[in-house]
Amino acid sequence: MHGPRRPATAGETELTGITASSANWSGAVVYPASGDRVNSVAGEWSVPAEFAEGSFGTKVYGSQWIGIDGDVSPDVLQAGTETDYTIISGNSHSSTTYAWWEWYPADSVKVKNLGVNRGDAMYCLICVNSPTKATIFLGNVTTGAMTSFNIDAPSGTSLVGNCAEWIVESPTVGGTQTTVGPYGIVYFDDAFASTGNRASLDGGNANKLYDMVQSGVVLSSPKELGTGALKVNYEPVRGHPTS
Repeated sequence: MHGPRRPATAGETELTGITASSANWSGAVVYPASGDRVNSVAGEWSVPAEFAEGSFGTKVYGSQWIGIDGDVSPDVLQAGTETDYTIISGNSHSSTTYAWWEWYPADSVKVKNLGVNRGDAMYCLICVNSPTKATIFLGNVTTGAMTSFNIDAPSGTSLVGNCAEWIVESPTVGGTQTTVGPYGIVYFDDAFASTGNRASLDGGNANKLYDMVQSGVVLSSPKELGTGALKVNYEPVRGHPTS
């Protein structure tokens, strides 16, 4: 399951300017002005081509997505891609890469009519139609295939609209926080959001950047590239200590 940003272990906030730490998110977040709310988010990203590490029999995971809400809000409206990679033995492995969407707290849903391979470029636009309804446009830029669909919020949930984000995530599986696999670099382009008051928010000039920190180790870090662009780096040798 994907979902809201979770704080890193107590004592690992590591606040440095606009940068903070999270146990599951690594990327950029923007906020609308007071009294305004996000009503759309868009972005293009690269699905990692390299993705393999771990002891035999273990699994590693990695998601790339764009979304609305989830940073100090209980819901997240999001869509993206994920790779699940299982090390079997020696050079043997099993791997699956797929597109998905989720309106947390409901579970994620695989997009079955859009193929995704490692190394593909993806595009997504999420438009809010009401606090409980949205339309998602999701495309594989590499293959030219696209799909769109309307979704409803889970019962009892409505959009807050307090932020938009472009994220590499280490998801939870069976309620347990996973460790992100070594994905290299994920680039986000055309990373923009809009608001009800017609303001444009730029993911390449974010209000907040999150390092992914687990067990005192920085596993993933974002860097702004300006005007709708950022990159998120996997830290080599399973990251570096926070101190």
